[in-house]
Formats: sequence, C-alpha cells, structure tokens
Amino acid sequence: MKDQVIKCGICGHKQKGGSKGFRFHACNTENSLVGKWFHSFHREGKSQGHVLWQGQVLSAQPNDHFLVQLYEWLLGEPNKQVIVPFSEMVDWQFYPSAEQMMHVYEHQMADQTRPGTK
Repeated sequence: MKDQVIKCGICGHKQKGGSKGFRFHACNTENSLVGKWFHSFHREGKSQGHVLWQGQVLSAQPNDHFLVQLYEWLLGEPNKQVIVPFSEMVDWQFYPSAEQMMHVYEHQMADQTRPGTK
C-alpha cells in the first residue's frame, strides 16, 4: 500500500501517513508539553542514558521547536534558555511539577549524575 499524505487538522503540517497514521509533531503536543518540567539525557558516549539537563518547557516555537528554561544542578537556579527541536525531546521524561521532577531525580536518577557512583 502506498503511503498517503495526511494533513494535520491543527496546523496543516503534511506528512506521509500510511498504515501507521499521523506521527507526533509539535502541534500535537504543545498543549501537553508547555509548562511541563523535564529531564533530558545524554544520547552518546560513556554518559549515554545519564541525565543531561533539567528544566521547564516555556513555549512552542515555529517549525516543531520549543523554548525551554534550563536550571542549574547545584542550586536549582534558572541558568539559560534554549530552543530545542521536538525531535530531540522524544526521549525526555516530563513531569507535571518541579517537585515531582526533583523527587524522581533524588530517588531514581541521582546516582547517574553524582561523581563516584554507578
């Protein structure tokens, strides 16, 4: 069966759909991601799978990108803002609050980031 072009009813984005249907892109998720807190992870090298960033999604941007606020690890203060393509966010873990993000880090992920631990 030849893939057919499917048009998103929200933004008009077009892509081949075929039998798998319409895959996610920013307009499908912007309402559910904006305001969420997250951990991102290293994708390559010895640190692959370890926590890289912590932050909050501030807003959806054009062309399937999001503006995110990053926070320091030591004091938890705002650090810098970056624009990230949605394609790089698909393996991030999202949380409804900063408290839940910190709880998960402290109880499940901390050993991945602290020197001298597994």
